[in-house]
Amino acid sequence: MRFILSFLAICSFLGYNTFAQQTTYTNPIISKMGLADPDVFYYDGTYYLSGTEGGSGYWIYTSQDLVHWKKEDKVFETEIGDAWAPDFWYNEKDGYFYIYTSEDFTINVARSKTPTGTYQIQNTLVNDAIDAHLYQDTDGQLYLFYVKHAEEIWARKMKSPTEFADEDEVFIMTDDHEWETPRNEGPFIIKRDSTYYLIYSGNNANNPAYAIGYATSDKPLGPYKKYEGNPIAKKDPSQGIYGPGHGVAIQDEAGNYWYVYHQKMDNGINYNRKVCIDPIHFDEKGHLLLNLTHGTEQNGPIVD
Repeated sequence: MRFILSFLAICSFLGYNTFAQQTTYTNPIISKMGLADPDVFYYDGTYYLSGTEGGSGYWIYTSQDLVHWKKEDKVFETEIGDAWAPDFWYNEKDGYFYIYTSEDFTINVARSKTPTGTYQIQNTLVNDAIDAHLYQDTDGQLYLFYVKHAEEIWARKMKSPTEFADEDEVFIMTDDHEWETPRNEGPFIIKRDSTYYLIYSGNNANNPAYAIGYATSDKPLGPYKKYEGNPIAKKDPSQGIYGPGHGVAIQDEAGNYWYVYHQKMDNGINYNRKVCIDPIHFDEKGHLLLNLTHGTEQNGPIVD
């Protein structure tokens, strides 16, 4: 007993959660057909997920382990057209939850006092644009990444969660490789040590050739260099994997990164997509690795 207590004390001192458990999962992790472009955030012991679903707005799903999800209420209703690819962010300074919406090729920002809404629009940020992603750097500065003309990734510094700074937007990248044509979309930023990793998707989302790549920079607004080994994740008919892409990276209790994204459910040209999850790794040279799975049980995130 003395040894066990000493061991627990050492783990506590080192910052380990001695009661954390590893889940298992099998992709897809949500059975809802058509749920795609997922965004995930963590708040007060619960993971929250939303995505493209049904066109008229956004619903929330909740989970305790990133694997088992429960559908909750609709949190946002669009008034101007279809709604795609939401990006959620919690602001510790003002206590509000924000959604950066993609509504009929307009990016709006809405907010709520609770993660489950209802969210009210505060401002229109970008026209002729989709796939917004708000990134907060380690110094607290906010940047909004987004896709213009359905193919180009741009970014701009923010003055607040609802307003741009008085600086010009910055061109980041476009579909200049064959596997990406006709678009780059779904940007998401990870900062690891002093390197910014911009994870993105290329090709059409209804195409089984839709795939995932990344680019790196030493500054949040670039310039970014695309990894020469792109795409890092693509279709694999031998595993039943088609059209993987457009996701977010989130860390579990052990600090491991997980990519929550969608896969197509067949080899056709359609939007038959479901939400999946797989681990992100980095090799000794700092290359980002993403090994996709489908239909086979895997070790999952470490959770409380």
